Amino acid sequence: MTMYLRLAGSQPLLSSRRLLEPDFPGELVVDARELDFATPLDLTAITALAHSHVVQGDRVRLLLPNDLGVASYLERMDLLNRLPYRCEFDRTVRAKARADRSDSLLEITPVKSTTEGAAASARVFGVARANLGDHLGALTLRVVGELIDNAASHGRSETGSFVAVQIYPSARRLEFAVCDTGVGILEHLKGNPAHQDLNRDHEALTRALEPGVSGEREARGNGLPDLLKMAGGAGRTRLVIRSGNGLLSTNSGVENPSTRSDSVPDSVKGTWAWLRVMFP
Repeated sequence: MTMYLRLAGSQPLLSSRRLLEPDFPGELVVDARELDFATPLDLTAITALAHSHVVQGDRVRLLLPNDLGVASYLERMDLLNRLPYRCEFDRTVRAKARADRSDSLLEITPVKSTTEGAAASARVFGVARANLGDHLGALTLRVVGELIDNAASHGRSETGSFVAVQIYPSARRLEFAVCDTGVGILEHLKGNPAHQDLNRDHEALTRALEPGVSGEREARGNGLPDLLKMAGGAGRTRLVIRSGNGLLSTNSGVENPSTRSDSVPDSVKGTWAWLRVMFP
């Protein structure tokens, strides 16, 4: 499918409103001109989408944010360098002298194997430990490592997956995203005969939060449930996952935890995961 993706305002990819329009034959247009604030999810999702469309022979164009600060942030997080070489831009962004920010962010990083996934997880640990200390850094490693491992092992594809992290030290907030272009949660779970009853993406996302659920036949750990328990025990946590036309949002570490899974108008290839933890 070819499409037009409009990114406007703040955190547009966390919304259930329609963002994708399949009206551009042979082309993906990412229109970020009205983007006010970019998150790791915006960065990794754009990158994954662009690579998956180039693989299928589509032309890819990126319309950069009108806000020069946001456009510079996209460049700082290596978006322009991580997009396929065939990607076209509506204008150039002047690269500024790059300060070492390895203690507060991880630029868009490709992951095509569990080995690369482990390396990305280690870098996330370094960012978290530098800002939150050894204990919370180790917890972050376990939580983020689970999501990266899922993408590397279950979301395999020709383009692989992409990871990015941003930590806001004064707010003690960590944001993480990993986007892959694999088979998606529904098809992965249906690889296990125990889940042949699933037919819809949002139902598969809900099932994935149950203890012991996996697309593998052999017994596995609790995966996402353990992840949410660990992260919620450390601070207010929000996890958003998109796969196919399903969107799941959970809140934990709060007085009234909640989970909501819906079928949304847009369908994405593979799985997109975004995690935010607000540490006390």
